[in-house]
Amino acid sequence: MKYKITSEERALIKYFRSLRIPAIFKFEYIDYMLFVEQIDFYVCRLLLKGKEITGEIFAEVMQGNDTTVGVGFNCFVNSIDVSILDEATLEYYHNILRVVEVMRKYYEKTRN
Repeated sequence: MKYKITSEERALIKYFRSLRIPAIFKFEYIDYMLFVEQIDFYVCRLLLKGKEITGEIFAEVMQGNDTTVGVGFNCFVNSIDVSILDEATLEYYHNILRVVEVMRKYYEKTRN
């Protein structure tokens, strides 16, 4: 099922994709790099094109798996110590949360 994201959601996703992945995700939180890349390179593209968020994609993002993304959103949120993040990294982190909420919204819409 095809859908069209709002102009605000489109602006959020384009802005998120323009941000550089903070170094902390490349070095200190390396386990989360695949998750961050999946959101940036795969989920954002699906959302911008209005393509279906399948149950498999949704499950990978939310719970993760051992072969592709490793950790998922739930682990990402519960394991990142936001108190050590600098301002730019904290902004990036919050934008990931917002993009995942957009993904969740359109996943649920296509299920109804």
